[in-house]
Amino acid sequence: MKRHTLWLAFAALAILFSAGALRAEHWAGTFSLPSDTRWGAAVLPAGDYSFVYNSTPCSSCAPTVTLRQGARAVAMVTPGYLVPNSSSDKNQLLVVGSGDQATIHILYLADLGVEIHFFVPEEFEVYTRLITRADKPPAIELVPVVRSGK
Repeated sequence: MKRHTLWLAFAALAILFSAGALRAEHWAGTFSLPSDTRWGAAVLPAGDYSFVYNSTPCSSCAPTVTLRQGARAVAMVTPGYLVPNSSSDKNQLLVVGSGDQATIHILYLADLGVEIHFFVPEEFEVYTRLITRADKPPAIELVPVVRSGK
């Protein structure tokens, strides 16, 4: 219990400090998921989506990603932490696993130069560990993200 509380406090501080490193941004985009995919607490059915990344929704709030499918809002996801100066040169989602085990780990926004990492439910933590192991990589898919409105 104590370790979990410490981890959550560290994550909250990382979000606040990371958000401060970025200027206020709204970034809108679209993407298509080939299969049901977990993003935060939401499970998104295969299909086309739009989203808005808001780095500072209010002066004391954490960044958010608001997801829509058509005209319907389907989820609001809070990043786990942000990495400024991303090495990615593409706007894309890092999806790990496949089928009912797929989960979104990172949203790369090359236009902003940032990697937006998301908390992964405990049962999918094994994928996070496998990403760093060259001997047994999990199924990894990079889903292109297209910027909207600019």
